[in-house]
Amino acid sequence: MRLRLLMACGLALLMSALPAAAQTTPSATLVLPSPDGATTQTYAVDDISVSLARSSYDALSEPVSDIGVTISTVRPVDSFLLEWINQRNTGRDALRDITLTVPATGGLDTAFVYALKDARVSAFSASHSLGSGSGFITLTLNARTMTLNGVSMN
Repeated sequence: MRLRLLMACGLALLMSALPAAAQTTPSATLVLPSPDGATTQTYAVDDISVSLARSSYDALSEPVSDIGVTISTVRPVDSFLLEWINQRNTGRDALRDITLTVPATGGLDTAFVYALKDARVSAFSASHSLGSGSGFITLTLNARTMTLNGVSMN
């Protein structure tokens, strides 16, 4: 009995000593519709970086915003996702209204829900580590408009 208690305490100490990322954390999600909007697929995403930059500083002209999004470790990698990623798509087929949801975790006290209108894949990269048996893909996106938790950002 004592041995079990000591092992349980040791495991609890070990888990508390691990960085938060090493413990089980929920993934963010990407909801991707088909070009016609009839179906959607949901993907797990481990890393998201979002930037919004104003590219017009002239007080007389309308401000123009550049929205850039990078998402990494998207899974699963299926034909639905690859069809959106491919660079053959042009016009409306290349543009999707997507949603990225980041759960309230890791010090965040609220979830972040990004709604991106007319998002398009501008770059794709893949990394494969055969020695460790791991790999991931990274997508760089541009979008026309973005809302964050229901607030229009541009």
